[in-house]
Amino acid sequence: MDPYFSTLIQDAIEKVDFVAANNSSKGKSVDLQIKKANKKSIVDEIKTIGLRGPMMLSGFGIDIAGNPVPSDPDDITTINEDALNRNNWNTGPVNLMWDKERKIWSGGLEVLSGILTGDISAPSDPLNPTTFTVEVLRKTSDDKGAGALESSGEELTCYNRDPSLSQVAGTNVFVIVIRLNYEWTPLWVSCP
Repeated sequence: MDPYFSTLIQDAIEKVDFVAANNSSKGKSVDLQIKKANKKSIVDEIKTIGLRGPMMLSGFGIDIAGNPVPSDPDDITTINEDALNRNNWNTGPVNLMWDKERKIWSGGLEVLSGILTGDISAPSDPLNPTTFTVEVLRKTSDDKGAGALESSGEELTCYNRDPSLSQVAGTNVFVIVIRLNYEWTPLWVSCP
């Protein structure tokens, strides 16, 4: 059950792409680069080391809208035939944020809260969204509750795809929005 060294990966170790993993061979220390081990079959231990952030990552996979990357320029839902060619891989920093309470680096969809500054009007259907604006509230201290959030001066343009949702803007209209399919979408809107 060891995710870094298992009999299941022994056969694949010739092709492994570890670039910074401490490994040993029958009790002897071996180079950090596993590919430099003379005989891969005698490597009996792999220990990963901590990575220093911000990290850059290059690879292929799925984007936040569920489409493959790199994708075919003519059809973004189809993976590019050259996806295994590293020259075509998408490269950028890994978006992880520190969670002080849980003491972990975590990632995921971005969710923000704020005050509704532009009226939300109902669209005719989900394929023809309307737009509205939200003034973002950000945490300004370690406190919770009163005084913990402040206006950041940042305003988001959001998209309403829900034909049953409409709301007039006001200072007491609290909104939670989520970045979904590259759009800021309402997750919850208060109804004062």
